Amino acid sequence: MKKRAITIFVAVILTIAGIQVCAYAADAVKTESSIYLNDSRVSIDGYNINGNNYFKLRDLAYALRDTTSCFDVEWNAESDQVELMTQKAYSGYADEIRWWISPVYAAETTSALLIDGQKIDITAYNINDYNYYKLRDLGEFIPLGIYWDEAEDSIYLYTGLDNGCVLTDGNGKMSRLMSTSKSTDRWSTVIRSYMCDNEDGTFSVIDAENDKIYVDTYDTETDELLTTYEIPYELELFGGFYSGEKYNFIVYGQNNNEEDDNKVTFKTVKYSKDWEKIGAADYKGNNTIHPFDAGTLRMAENNGYLYVRTCHEMYTSSDGLNHQSNMAYQVDIESMKIITNSMSYVSHSFNQFIKINENGDIILVDHGDAYPRSIVMTVLSDENYETQKLFEIPGPIGANCTGVTVGGLEFSQDSYLVAINTIDHTKASGYDSFNIFGLDKDERDIVLLVSKRDNNQTQKAKQIYLTDYPDNNKLGSTPYLVKLDDDRFMVLWEEFNYEPSKDNGVKYVEVDGNGEVISSVQSLPDMRLSSDCQPIVINDEVVWYINKKAGRMFYKIPID
Repeated sequence: MKKRAITIFVAVILTIAGIQVCAYAADAVKTESSIYLNDSRVSIDGYNINGNNYFKLRDLAYALRDTTSCFDVEWNAESDQVELMTQKAYSGYADEIRWWISPVYAAETTSALLIDGQKIDITAYNINDYNYYKLRDLGEFIPLGIYWDEAEDSIYLYTGLDNGCVLTDGNGKMSRLMSTSKSTDRWSTVIRSYMCDNEDGTFSVIDAENDKIYVDTYDTETDELLTTYEIPYELELFGGFYSGEKYNFIVYGQNNNEEDDNKVTFKTVKYSKDWEKIGAADYKGNNTIHPFDAGTLRMAENNGYLYVRTCHEMYTSSDGLNHQSNMAYQVDIESMKIITNSMSYVSHSFNQFIKINENGDIILVDHGDAYPRSIVMTVLSDENYETQKLFEIPGPIGANCTGVTVGGLEFSQDSYLVAINTIDHTKASGYDSFNIFGLDKDERDIVLLVSKRDNNQTQKAKQIYLTDYPDNNKLGSTPYLVKLDDDRFMVLWEEFNYEPSKDNGVKYVEVDGNGEVISSVQSLPDMRLSSDCQPIVINDEVVWYINKKAGRMFYKIPID
């Protein structure tokens, strides 16, 4: 996509009587460019004058009213001036868009413009008693990223670029716009967006799109796009990516409706860090008709072995049904040989997590709706095998609707931490595979589940509520959990209002290794979380990205 920062112009939509105009005049023609604000189409009354686009300022003020780029505007008839106040919510209304037959007469106005009380010398035009100003002149006062896509004849406006956001280039089609769609989903889906710190002054973004994987590498300091790779799928389905100590790994899959034990359903491919294929491990005969079904895939590495944990829909059972459960296997990294290892069994398992601690213990978390109906954690070590129900979910066995989603697993020196969102289950009167009954709205809190590492299962997991959303018309999205150091973590989520219906942006809070809150909840109103990309720490910042219409947006939070 060809894009560049552009010169566009904004108009004041105030009806102005008795405006003085100079002699210079020009014809104005309705602009045909599409306008997007944070990737949502907006209507702003605009005209093209002498090759430049001009738009009404009141339209822009209305569009920006709920963003960090908001401003108010008033007309002072007595002094013949327009008064603009930044960082102030717009007090006006949405004006009716009206187009006059083109071309129309545009005359240069001499009305003064004041921004925060300071007189600004800006050239403006008047069309049928409406004032129009150049956005490039206002840009230093209104923080707004402006990009032009010549091929699409579209203007993209982004807010928040002055608050930890960077818009840059990216490979791929950039058409899979990511959102927090998993906030209330019954089950998870394959993760298609990843970031990894290459620890050489660069970081990479991995995007799985259609039948290709796009790998873009950026300079850590400047966010400049350095290299891009395109990797074709080796099987029809993408399962997941993992950045290992020496190699990169991608798992592919394919459907096996024939229930053929000789058909490869999982293929683990080993690549160099420069993305040259080195080897692969085919896995078949594993009771799979649909790999990665109704769940996800995550990997971990330890002592020369790659641990793959995912899910599948199984061969037809004696009841005539194809049931879903988690599944796992190991790969000997040097020989790329498959080692079967179930690790644990949860059915249905709607999300799968795996971590390996400093002792080599394997920590597993599943979102179960039946056996068990719980957020369940399993810890595997050389000495024992322990399973703990971290959060038991009411409702009948196998009811797909649980009112819970899981977003993160981490461990500290003393505890295991799991981040979830959840409804207030005391308000629910029933559950089935499509509905939760008794709730007017799907309001969900952000909760940390904390289990001590020396837990002998006699002690229940601690539930630490980070929000109080039920009965307050709010929904917390599926949260992310980021490890900052051995005893410090960040929990991030998006907050949504039902009444009025709007997005409140990203919220985050820091907790210690026991899940106790150690900071106030911070707000980033113009930021969004990805439904896929797990935030990571790069150069003492928590970083993640979202593909936007005009490019790739990186979001950054300094951890200090």
